[in-house]
Amino acid sequence: MKKIAIMLESTRAYARAVVEGVAAFAQERRDWILRPVNAQTVSPVRLRGFDGIIARILDDATAERLAKTGLPIVDVFCQKPRTGLASVESDHRAIGRMARAFFESRGFANFGYCGMPGIAFSDKRQDAFVDNDTHIFTPRQSMFRGKGDFYTDRIDRLPDRPALKKWLLSLPKPIGVFCCNDLRAIQLEQVALECGLNVPKDVAILGVDNDTMLCSFAEVPLSSIRPNSFKVGYDAARILSAVMTRQADDRPHKIHSVPPGELVERMSTEFMPVNPPWLGKVLIHIETNMRRPIGAQEIFDLAERSSTYVEQVFKDKLGKSVQAYVTAVKMREAKRLLGDGRLRISEIAYQCGFASPQYFCRTFTAHFGKSPKAYRITKPQLRSVRI
Repeated sequence: MKKIAIMLESTRAYARAVVEGVAAFAQERRDWILRPVNAQTVSPVRLRGFDGIIARILDDATAERLAKTGLPIVDVFCQKPRTGLASVESDHRAIGRMARAFFESRGFANFGYCGMPGIAFSDKRQDAFVDNDTHIFTPRQSMFRGKGDFYTDRIDRLPDRPALKKWLLSLPKPIGVFCCNDLRAIQLEQVALECGLNVPKDVAILGVDNDTMLCSFAEVPLSSIRPNSFKVGYDAARILSAVMTRQADDRPHKIHSVPPGELVERMSTEFMPVNPPWLGKVLIHIETNMRRPIGAQEIFDLAERSSTYVEQVFKDKLGKSVQAYVTAVKMREAKRLLGDGRLRISEIAYQCGFASPQYFCRTFTAHFGKSPKAYRITKPQLRSVRI
């Protein structure tokens, strides 16, 4: 039997899912025993009898203590490359690109980023999200840099609250703000509401981790990207198993990145900054109901305007008729689901509100010029689900 030390905090959804992934691999192997170990008290003596370590290595001191054990180690935090350690992380740049694509698809012209400066995952997500016109929150003196225990911060522990208020009030509105994780997102939301701002009409907020306790119980439930942390844990265990079978070396290991999961949308981003205002309400309705049939009359009734007027606004603003726009939204979702690869084409047809797979296939082929089967290999540009 192999005895594996697991050094991850259990207070966050991300870390718990990583542990679940490790446990799933261990259950398949049946020759692994997992044991939790406290990172603050770890030492070579305490790790005698272990065969490998999976850890979130937050600082150099912990890395040095672990290195002295001589055991194979997989780091699932990846603050920086470390000699002799294998590393697994979520693809943070892909997460940043996904967030940017989401806000752009919603028609936002103003973008903001609120992160934890100096923390690797936050900096990588920022790099992929921002452009020259993005408004970035940068505290005068970072409360994160050099603090390996940042993850223990409470929601109400916010030393940079005055600076965050000043930043929020200075932003052009409406604006889509991407936060490095759900903790930062709920802190931002609380400050925004204290400032009298409307979430999402003034500030639409998107986080990462899809931590149900944070997202669902926020005053305005938070949208969030799933970082696929279960697979981070599973791949970490798989890589540790491989490392334990070969002789250790002193070369830095290449960091293994895991693609993110879906974007789970809740109320904090249910807004589209378009004029007239009723159009934004209608477009959100189409987005959130794309998985059932939507007829043009339903849209006319929701808009409380004449069909002729609504059709004209759609053509002027969106370049499509009402029904053509509804179809385009469904096709975008179909493309995402096909790229995901987990559902059969018939299941995708019903997920997108089509009465039959045959009708779905005809519509898809007419829209994209190729059948759903031929499109399977296309990489999706945006992953999102709504609950």
